[in-house]
Amino acid sequence: MKLSVLTLAVWLAAAAAFAQSSPQAQFEAGQFEQTLASLAPVIADPAADPSSHFLAVQAALRLEQPSRAAPSLAALGANPAPGWQLVGQSVQALMSGDMACAVGCAERAVSANPNLFAAHYQLGLGLARAERWAAAASAFEQALALDPSFAYAAYYAGLSYSKINRADKTAEYFERFLRMAPSAPERAGVQSIMRTLRGR
Repeated sequence: MKLSVLTLAVWLAAAAAFAQSSPQAQFEAGQFEQTLASLAPVIADPAADPSSHFLAVQAALRLEQPSRAAPSLAALGANPAPGWQLVGQSVQALMSGDMACAVGCAERAVSANPNLFAAHYQLGLGLARAERWAAAASAFEQALALDPSFAYAAYYAGLSYSKINRADKTAEYFERFLRMAPSAPERAGVQSIMRTLRGR
């Protein structure tokens, strides 16, 4: 029995370490260089999981290095699965400042594949950039419903709701974000907003 308990403890520790070092965990801790390093095999393989390519694109853009997003954007553009090409087109439009195309392509991606997390998340990003905050909040909520593990969907939902003075929803999603991504670089700013909300 002692051996099995010890084995279980080791396995749980290893699982926790793996979770902390996953590309998504690195991304949500603001470790964007490490995210790209972890995803290097994916980035080099155009046929790899498109969700990982999408995460690589997000990390490159957070580093303000769009050239490093190019291989994964090309992979998304060549992916035959419904919605992914449109997600890639939306990202490229957002990068170039074409808000109408960014939102329109993301909306078409959602229509093509309503269960595609990246389509809803990208739609939220486009709508937020266009300052269509209520619609952005709805898109991020839908993204989070599809992938409850992606902390930044909660962050951007909270941010969008803060722009339309929905204190209840802002608090709900920011609290969720803080639980999901305790090491995120936005943590201090979110905590400051939460203190203001609680002081009302």
